[in-house]
Amino acid sequence: MDFLNDLDQKFRSYDVDDSGTITWTEMVAHSVFDQFDLDGSNAIDYKEFKKCVQRLPKRLTGNHDLDEKTIRSIFELCDSAGDDCTMSRKEFGTFVEALSNGELSSVELTQSYL
Repeated sequence: MDFLNDLDQKFRSYDVDDSGTITWTEMVAHSVFDQFDLDGSNAIDYKEFKKCVQRLPKRLTGNHDLDEKTIRSIFELCDSAGDDCTMSRKEFGTFVEALSNGELSSVELTQSYL
């Protein structure tokens, strides 16, 4: 039973939208989250998020550099729980989903989040 419980927990850690399926975007989000959760806290703080965003391919940000204010605003928007200034795996998954849907690909759209 431990194996099944471990498997279920692992599946849930990937299935950030609780749909019962794991999408390609969720797999990418999980991998990127692990890469940027530098302190191993299982949460992304602002400093870690900023490093992640600064390394995004320009095509995902409409070929523009995102300034500090915009990065902070996106972080706060994604930190929907507003708990401890960190982003959970689920919240980070929402951010990656927005990127994959092109919702952060233009400065005008990004500015609408502010």
